Amino acid sequence: MRATGRGAGTCPPRAPRPPTTRSSNARARAQVVAGLMHLHKGLRVVHRDIKPSNLLLNTKGNCKISDFGVSGQLTNSVSNCHSWVGVVRGARA
Repeated sequence: MRATGRGAGTCPPRAPRPPTTRSSNARARAQVVAGLMHLHKGLRVVHRDIKPSNLLLNTKGNCKISDFGVSGQLTNSVSNCHSWVGVVRGARA
């Protein structure tokens, strides 16, 4: 975490949110896809928890993927990719 120089217990002021347009949404989606492709093909990592709360968007419109807690390392077999985390809606307990 970066220090803000404001002392303990204080938060920096929030930056104003940029207006969302179709082009900014398309740019964010393209960045997410490019990031996932880099993870999968370049680093051989599967994220397994992509959702809006794990996508960070800054004021410049750059999107970053976060929360790699349930990510998995790919091996030559795809058996690790058949597992999942979550709850099936409508399933009986």
